[in-house]
Amino acid sequence: MKDALVISAVCAKAGQARSFARCCGLLLWLCAVTSPSVAPQTGVRFIPDRTGEQAKLIYGGKSARIKMEDEADLPGNPAHHYQVLFTSVKVKHVFLLVRVCSRSPMSNPMGPCGGDEPCALLWIKADKDMAHHEIKSEIFASCSYNYNQIGKTRIAKDKLVIVYEDTSQRKRIELSYDNAHPDQGILKRVI
Repeated sequence: MKDALVISAVCAKAGQARSFARCCGLLLWLCAVTSPSVAPQTGVRFIPDRTGEQAKLIYGGKSARIKMEDEADLPGNPAHHYQVLFTSVKVKHVFLLVRVCSRSPMSNPMGPCGGDEPCALLWIKADKDMAHHEIKSEIFASCSYNYNQIGKTRIAKDKLVIVYEDTSQRKRIELSYDNAHPDQGILKRVI
């Protein structure tokens, strides 16, 4: 940001309209590049391995290796692709909400559910010292489970809502999460 102010001062001193306009454009670009991301920085990191079968959870110099295949109900087959949606640090715990999508468990891409990309939400709670952790999963998009996501994932401020249909039970289900109250986990209700 300091560099951007120096550039704008030099541009203003030059007094030329064209170079001033270019400098203002450069200033806007520098502000965009150097500004922090919108999500709050909690210092919590989630680093999956290449296949997504294991991940490393890091906070405050401590870390834990998690065998995702064993501890979470992952949708589909590796490779699993993760997206951290929310992180939060409370008094004794760190929390993460992660979206994971995978490959179809069906081996024939032309068969039923062959082109599927099953997805789930993972709620991860860990002690700050990383000694203990727990994971809860909610699959919301999967042909083999007969789950179809309806609409897009809605994220507003610290809240998330996903609606999906269980076509075998003919029910619509809403998954919600509030990062202001991460200890509640993923809430599920029939709508």
